[in-house]
Amino acid sequence: MWRRSPKRGAAISLRLTPTDKLRAAFRERIANTLKSMSLVLPEGRLGLARLGDPVFEKAFIIGACQAYLGRERPMASCPLARMFADKKAGFLILFSLMLSTDDDGLPVDQPMTASIASLSKAFAVSRPQIKLLFRAAVEAGALRPSGDDGKRFYLSEAMRAECMLLMASFWVIAACGVRAGLAAVDEAQRPVHHAVL
Repeated sequence: MWRRSPKRGAAISLRLTPTDKLRAAFRERIANTLKSMSLVLPEGRLGLARLGDPVFEKAFIIGACQAYLGRERPMASCPLARMFADKKAGFLILFSLMLSTDDDGLPVDQPMTASIASLSKAFAVSRPQIKLLFRAAVEAGALRPSGDDGKRFYLSEAMRAECMLLMASFWVIAACGVRAGLAAVDEAQRPVHHAVL
């Protein structure tokens, strides 16, 4: 990260170090991802077993970032989901909608209930902005209204397909991170052989 020096606009380097709080938040979020992944990919279980190992975690982050930067961005193939990503707290609003049902599946196949006042308060987004987002999502075909009150929606089939594609993309990126982390742990544990002269 860079910041301006007080002297004539010269740039100076600022090294940032993650705090224990940031590391704990990272572990919690990655653990949830890996638990979900473990149902379909072995990397989920393998990664969970190594969380807390600093060698694994550092290589995991580097490997996942390289996988993300080295291929087409997941959002490039998901124009309906991108509509939510482009708005302030858009994904948080979308996921809150999806969690408003009793459906354990992802993406959900039941009507989702939106409390605009609750979403506005939770994510510091104005009520008119949320209403505009829902209206645009309906017009674009991401959501289908259920009733006339503007508070209940279904995900359209196209949006459901994009949610599945996004989830699969994120899991592949995380799996690449796990593989990089495991390789780094193996390398660190490999005995060093010194040549005898």
